[in-house]
Amino acid sequence: MNNGETPQAVTAFRADQRVTFPLVMDESFAISDEYVVQQFPTTYVIGRDGTIRARNYGALTAEQISQFVDDALAS
Repeated sequence: MNNGETPQAVTAFRADQRVTFPLVMDESFAISDEYVVQQFPTTYVIGRDGTIRARNYGALTAEQISQFVDDALAS
């Protein structure tokens, strides 16, 4: 997800941070609108059926993410 950055800025960030996973650009903000993204970062847990099982606004540590996902998928 982006926050209005240009593709060039995202590419530079990706290279600078040595990001190896895919990054998504939402240049038209269609995804942001669909999922009602209110702030960055926002973390979603999507169930196998495609529904949002849980949502968290704000930063999480790796440990918090693991617990967040476990809790969301256990319910």
